[in-house]
Amino acid sequence: MRAAHVVKWAGNPHKPDGANTTVPLTPRNSFDAWREIVRGRALPWTLPEFDAATRLRAALLEVQQNRRILDLNQQLTETVQSKDLLLQDNKFLIGEINHRVQNSLQLVSHYLELQGRKSDNPDVSAALEEARRRIIAVSLVHRRLYRGNQSDLVDVARYIEDLCTDTLPFMGEDWAQHFSMKLATGVMISTDRAVTLGLLLTELLINANKYAYGGAAGPIDIGLTKDGTLLHFTVADKGAGMISYSKGFSPRIVQGLASQIGGKLDYSHNNPGLRAVVTVSIT
Repeated sequence: MRAAHVVKWAGNPHKPDGANTTVPLTPRNSFDAWREIVRGRALPWTLPEFDAATRLRAALLEVQQNRRILDLNQQLTETVQSKDLLLQDNKFLIGEINHRVQNSLQLVSHYLELQGRKSDNPDVSAALEEARRRIIAVSLVHRRLYRGNQSDLVDVARYIEDLCTDTLPFMGEDWAQHFSMKLATGVMISTDRAVTLGLLLTELLINANKYAYGGAAGPIDIGLTKDGTLLHFTVADKGAGMISYSKGFSPRIVQGLASQIGGKLDYSHNNPGLRAVVTVSIT
């Protein structure tokens, strides 16, 4: 701010004009130079001052933006932390539910085993044992899928390999040397569809174990191929053939499981033996 200085005006702006409409208009003395002492007024800005003000404005805006970003980051951090807590709670609840499901399946299996031992009727004992093995199969599928971190998608090839490894003990260790698998890798399907596919596999393995070779061990070929959006899952043996599967409850179970996921089940002669092919959409 500069000191007091004198400003020249073209006439006193505060002087009344004294206009008289009866007198002809003539030049007025009011247009004589009039001086006024001005105090407390700023000098006009220079170019460096304009530049400094512009840079100061930009700096203030940057500070404001940084503060806003900090606030948003804080809100985001709090949101992520809240989500992590919800995920941990959800993971705990899922684990607790899965644990209870496993205990329930094991309890049912033990009851069926006890009932089978107490029965004097061989047919009843055999039926109870077959039901118990199916419960075990369901338990194996459930444990394999819901072990560790849960995912919405499942690698089918790895899942089949793991499930066969879990299934062999109840079939008998002598079956291990007869298993052959040719599985396309990198095929992912939803967990729900994988559950049904796992049940299909265990049911077909139970059939082979029971009927294909008259209770003895024999070759089992398991295949998995992908054709566009379709998945072809094959279980084949070199045993007694089609006639061995025509009886019992199992064919209806397999057909029902295939229909459940919108799939198609085809049986054909394997020359010798039986080939079961399940075709299902990946999505």
